[in-house]
Amino acid sequence: MPPKRTPFLRFFFGALRDFMLRLLLVCAALAFAIEMGFAEGYYINLGKVYQLRLYLTPVLAWIEGVAIFLGVVVVAAVSSWNDYKKEE
Repeated sequence: MPPKRTPFLRFFFGALRDFMLRLLLVCAALAFAIEMGFAEGYYINLGKVYQLRLYLTPVLAWIEGVAIFLGVVVVAAVSSWNDYKKEE
């Protein structure tokens, strides 16, 4: 009988125990909450000729927080996939 393999999700949640990934998850939640709470338009001055007004509305404000969160998920998934394959 072959030895029982450790499930992939155990490796995944094990990778999420890393301090830096937990810190990034907290930062993602804070970025999401702050951007959604204070989303307004603001000016970017590109010199005397160009002045661009960007509107960071709640429709676009979620992007940074979700990008950090997805980055953490990708790092944890790659790390756990490597550990899962090493066990073969």
